[in-house]
Amino acid sequence: MNYTQHYQFNQWEASDKVQRTDFNADNAKIDAAIRGVAQRAEEIAAAIPKVALGTYTGNGAETRLIPLPFPPRR
Repeated sequence: MNYTQHYQFNQWEASDKVQRTDFNADNAKIDAAIRGVAQRAEEIAAAIPKVALGTYTGNGAETRLIPLPFPPRR
């Protein structure tokens, strides 16, 4: 049996006996790789500053609650 160059997935020859465990091993590699990419994407998204844009017209009140789509940084 041969393996792919970068991720070592199974590459069967015509004479190879295909095994369920080979598919399971490849699926575990794919699952781990996809999760790793998803985690990295979450880290990158969290590092990007969030900005909200809107308008406000005062009404003379001392305080005012302004809802935002995310918690503000202090």
